[in-house]
Amino acid sequence: MNSPNEKHAEQLAWLYAALGDYKAGNRQGGIFEAWLGGPGSVPELADLPAEWQFDLLPFPPTPAQVEALLELGYVQTETREDRLTYRRSDGLNVVLLSHDHGFSFEQKLLWAHLKESAEACLDYRVIYLHESREAADAHSVPRAQAEHVARSGFRPLEQVAALLRPLKTPWMFAAGWALDLHRHAVLGVGPMRPHEDIDIVIGLEAQLAVRDLLLAAGYSVHAVREGMYTDWTSPVELPDYQAHAFSPTGEMLDLMLTDLSGGLWHYRRDPSVTLPLSYARQFSPLGLSYLAPEATLLFKANVLRGTVRPKDQQDFEGVLPALDAAARAWLSARIGEGHVWQVSLNPVEPE
Repeated sequence: MNSPNEKHAEQLAWLYAALGDYKAGNRQGGIFEAWLGGPGSVPELADLPAEWQFDLLPFPPTPAQVEALLELGYVQTETREDRLTYRRSDGLNVVLLSHDHGFSFEQKLLWAHLKESAEACLDYRVIYLHESREAADAHSVPRAQAEHVARSGFRPLEQVAALLRPLKTPWMFAAGWALDLHRHAVLGVGPMRPHEDIDIVIGLEAQLAVRDLLLAAGYSVHAVREGMYTDWTSPVELPDYQAHAFSPTGEMLDLMLTDLSGGLWHYRRDPSVTLPLSYARQFSPLGLSYLAPEATLLFKANVLRGTVRPKDQQDFEGVLPALDAAARAWLSARIGEGHVWQVSLNPVEPE
């Protein structure tokens, strides 16, 4: 099954009505994205179960959303940190996924990988039938991720850079892509992992110019105000700081609207923390601008919440060999003495 039939399309409509459509705007929760997933969504594996997979914001569902699922006849059958599964006897299972854990993007890469390879489907089927779906996923996901990285390289960034070339003010790639660009600049290596979207630092004053470039290229755009999608007809003002844009083929840009005034990059969570913009805005050998790695890692250190997400820990470990002493010292001074990264930033020399 690689597309929903009439019955399943009706089921999807009910679920959107029950859980809400986040992208419809002016709501703080709902389905951010939905797709037909599970092994049965792949034509070569159509005899295996398919399911609706929902990227839900926020996760986990609210009591009202859970009640709505119960009223539709769904019963919860599995609870994990990154996903919840609900079953109804006359419809596809519903799997609610946590965006922050990266499982939703991982699943999309998996099904795309299997749809392109009969041999990969055969391996998946054997492991699925003789062991479990979890074992089959664990076997195939790393291959799907590696295939995606090898196929894409830095091309998605080059395409966005070409789109934003007319912009007259500074901007730069951020988050995991920024660290990949720094690794490329220092170590000469390609991307370390797949990225579900592209984060970009944009000066607050340039946001409407960026919006117009994106609209002209066929993107749909949304301002994010108080956690809700709204029309981007007027500038986003602090403390709000985000806008999202989706290409005609679904790729997402996460625009981080930042104070770049006075020739400085200002850390959004503490504007007294700054870097000269001439330093904060670095360039890869491909000519792609990116936020300096220590500034990028300050966001990923998650000092306010006290925990580091698995992908952020992976990014930190991957870029650490490319950090010079000054970058390590700057980051160490700002993440707090008890942070888990301090040992790696300040290794003790053997006596």
